[in-house]
Amino acid sequence: MRVVVIGGSALALGYGVAAATSDVDTYESRNDLLDEAARVARQVTGLSIPIANSGIAQFPPGYDDRLVRVLPDLAHLELWVLDAHDLAASKLLRGNEHDRQQLRTLHEMAPLDRATLVERFHALLAVFVGNPTEPRWALFHFVDEVWGEIAALDLDPRSSG
Repeated sequence: MRVVVIGGSALALGYGVAAATSDVDTYESRNDLLDEAARVARQVTGLSIPIANSGIAQFPPGYDDRLVRVLPDLAHLELWVLDAHDLAASKLLRGNEHDRQQLRTLHEMAPLDRATLVERFHALLAVFVGNPTEPRWALFHFVDEVWGEIAALDLDPRSSG
């Protein structure tokens, strides 16, 4: 079975970021198979971690070609996570400080390339449903925090159209 893990669980499984999350969010997973596998896993482990397929997540175009396989030794389960830049772009889209903190930790563990992140973010923003003001500010602040004020100047949301 193939499962794409997103959000905080992807940060933890794919990149070793100690993400505070209470569930495992998946994307485009077969709910019927996943529900049964999760039921068996809960029974065997005694852990009742919720697993849910997210239907509202947004990722940069082409993300599925950049997925990263994790825990390849699992015999009956293929776990995939978003590429670090796609994951960061999707987390920045939410625009909250908690996500930016997790992304700063991600950057410390698996350094992000500024140009790639900005490119993926803008590609995602082009198909974003909603007001882009908060996500633009989240990108601006994140770039400022990680690469410095000079690196963020050309991203100032006040000058974005």
